[in-house]
Amino acid sequence: MQILYTIHSDSYTTNSSGVSVPNNYGTWTSPYWLYLISGVGGFLGINLFGKPVMDTMARGISIVNVHRGFCMEMGTIVTLALANVLRLPVSSTYCAVSSVVCVSLAHYGTQHIEGKKLAFVAMTWILTLPVTMGISAGLAAIMNSALKI
Repeated sequence: MQILYTIHSDSYTTNSSGVSVPNNYGTWTSPYWLYLISGVGGFLGINLFGKPVMDTMARGISIVNVHRGFCMEMGTIVTLALANVLRLPVSSTYCAVSSVVCVSLAHYGTQHIEGKKLAFVAMTWILTLPVTMGISAGLAAIMNSALKI
């Protein structure tokens, strides 16, 4: 299972920082300090904000037990492994939530899925891109004006 979780971590590191994972796990194509910053950022993000996200995933959207959780994780990890092979930048969080919803639909149907919580998650997905674009553009504008001095 440890190798499977490495795929999860590689996806987060690559997508969040733009560093590429080692080719054939032998040669590194990005500077080591970039991997270090990405790892520290991932560590802080999971430790500071991970509990609310995990609570939403395990209790907020649907009922998760050990067996369905295994199927959800395997679905996420197989998707991420395929995306890494194809060099596609996918979100492991989106894959995980999709796995929770699909396994819950397969097991329960629509009766045990929290529609309001799922709608909130979908709304945050939709808002993520424009909000990130606005923040990035604002920071770029501030830095450009500061550097012109």
